[in-house]
Amino acid sequence: MNKQQEPRLRFKGFTGAWEYKKFENVLSIKSGMSQKEIEVSDGIYPILATGGEIGRTNTALYDKESVLIGRKGTIDKPYYMNTPFWTVDTLFYSELKNNIDGKFLYFLFQCIEWRKLDTSTGVPSLTSTTIHEIQRYFPSKPEQTHLGLFFRRLDSQIAESRAVLEKSHQLKKAMLAKMFPANGEKIPKIRFKGFEGEWEEESLGKIGEFSAGGDINKEKLMTFGRYPVLANALTNNGIVGFYNNYEFESPAITITGRGDVGIAKARKENFSAVVRLLVLKNKPNYDVDFLEQAINKIDFHTESTGVPQLTVPQCKSYSIHLPSYKEQTAIGNFFRQLDKTIALQAAEVEKLNQLKKGLLAAMLV
Repeated sequence: MNKQQEPRLRFKGFTGAWEYKKFENVLSIKSGMSQKEIEVSDGIYPILATGGEIGRTNTALYDKESVLIGRKGTIDKPYYMNTPFWTVDTLFYSELKNNIDGKFLYFLFQCIEWRKLDTSTGVPSLTSTTIHEIQRYFPSKPEQTHLGLFFRRLDSQIAESRAVLEKSHQLKKAMLAKMFPANGEKIPKIRFKGFEGEWEEESLGKIGEFSAGGDINKEKLMTFGRYPVLANALTNNGIVGFYNNYEFESPAITITGRGDVGIAKARKENFSAVVRLLVLKNKPNYDVDFLEQAINKIDFHTESTGVPQLTVPQCKSYSIHLPSYKEQTAIGNFFRQLDKTIALQAAEVEKLNQLKKGLLAAMLV
């Protein structure tokens, strides 16, 4: 007797239980060809590998709707194709049975923990037998089609949001290059109206006082509190907890000192810092938002042969170019607003990704 189940969330008009099926009953896994057998040209058909398109050819290996998954290497990134294509031999493609909608299957593939099906002891690998043995629930083909189209539209919305975010990142990159002097120069290419003259070079050690974070006090550390405790981390704005008191008064700059070194962040509230995080308490005539951008443009060179590390003496020896305090403030405000926009756009992408994750869990069983 077939196992049956219904999803928690369903489009109106669809009823009845979904049927539990082996993949061998809904698709047939096929392997691509060796890359040596492909004539690479300015052709009309894409050549696909586990990392995506790697070229074009005029010969199609398969010309029907298909869902693809890595055979070796990257085995957890499915692809959907509805145009003729060629695949190399590190990528599987599927021949679908008549009762299966390819778009639905593509999103079902995204719900599978492929790495748990790895059959190798070295490079991650899948076998066609392993894939054929997978069992999942399937609704009627009309409901599959409805679900597939819904998630494709959601994917398009996510892609549009990512494109907007990427455009903002590129804008910031371009403006940083033009609003700060290039190497060997003292005047930027773009400037706010009313500002002129050369920028002056100054070492970080003369801009303020440097300190290094200390050991974390686990007895004082709280999940919620008044003053953030900042670590040498890029996630959650570096916050690992809170104290009821603080060690550093804002405004100040924190700079990562281990791993991804030299990443500066303006701090506008009092805080404490823990090991590997460097703190620059700037003098009053320096704008922290400007300093954040200027320090992030520095190419820090570390001498460590293991995990990169940046020390206070090393950091103090680097120099940046600065305009007047008034111009620093104008530039700092500009990039602060741009960073806020980027953060909001990144949050929107993450929100849509989480929405998709939740809907996949609720609408596919």
